[in-house]
This record gives sequence, C-alpha cells and structure tokens, in this order.
Amino acid sequence: GNPIRVIADTTGSVDGWSAGDVVLQTNGEKVLEFNSDNHWYVEGFKIVADVGKEGVKIKDSLGIEFSNCEIYSAKQGIWIEGTVDANITNCLV
Repeated sequence: GNPIRVIADTTGSVDGWSAGDVVLQTNGEKVLEFNSDNHWYVEGFKIVADVGKEGVKIKDSLGIEFSNCEIYSAKQGIWIEGTVDANITNCLV
C-alpha cells in the first residue's frame, strides 16, 4: 500500500514558510519507535537522542523508509530487528 508520509518541510516547498531544521528529540528511551508498523516514509528530520538512548527503533515492521535524515545517538542510531524492507537512504547516522 501507499506509505504514511511524514516530511519535514525545511525549505517551505509545501506551505511557503521555511522552518529550517525540524528536530525530534526526547529524554525517554528512544526518539521514534516502529513496532509492528507497516509502510511509513520519514524524510528530512534531525533526530537527536539523549546520551545512552536510542535514536530510532524499528521492530517487526514492513516497509519503513528514512530518507535525508540526520540521526544522532550516543547508544544506537538505528536499531532494526525482525523487519522486512527497511530502507535508510542518504541519511547521516
């Protein structure tokens, strides 16, 4: 199916307002988690995990894609387990 698309509009190409960096950050265990989730597309975010925490966890999912993201984590940038068709494209991890 068609993926759920989550896009950081850093340049204003969608709404005409340039936001600059769109940062997702947490002081919890991880910034983003996909657990038994299917068909998600995430683009253009800066994902920042606190010291000793995970940036992104993808588990038992299908068709998860990250593109043009920056993922910073002192523990693990991206953790993928039991997942089919996970794609990380043009990302800094």
